[in-house]
Amino acid sequence: MYFNYDTTVTKDLFETIVLTIEEEGGVEVAAVIFNLGYKTFMPHFNFTEDQHWIQSPCTVTQKIFFPDILHMIKLCRNLILDEGLLLPSDYSATFTRKDLVDLFEKDSGELKMVFKITPLNVTCSGSERQRVYLATQLLSQTVAKSFDYLFGKEKFQQAKAVLIINA
Repeated sequence: MYFNYDTTVTKDLFETIVLTIEEEGGVEVAAVIFNLGYKTFMPHFNFTEDQHWIQSPCTVTQKIFFPDILHMIKLCRNLILDEGLLLPSDYSATFTRKDLVDLFEKDSGELKMVFKITPLNVTCSGSERQRVYLATQLLSQTVAKSFDYLFGKEKFQQAKAVLIINA
């Protein structure tokens, strides 16, 4: 494991870390997870939409890079709340803040299906959007199943989108 403060992880430093782990530690590095907010990391590796790997400095294998999944979930939530997510069924349906508000209004009885969801999950702004739990609660299997149960075919695509994001 490598740990340091205020250090830019360049390609050379990354390769040194991998070499140390694989040669001295005897463990093969198969994948790397990185924070999407780390803007100085990605330019060193020339990632593109089609290439998200580099050749291993030790072997002929490739090292696959995965962006931080929690950041991806927050970005999906922000897109849904701010602009709406275009759904791939026929690219005419969207998943928006209104769909979530509809769900909360329909699930407003004494026994709620989405009891962990509060107005803050849908109205969060500024630094509140950094709270991962607000995004993961909103894009959970419980929310997907609630869409399916309460709306059926009417919001089937929204339920499916939540399940795909949550997978």
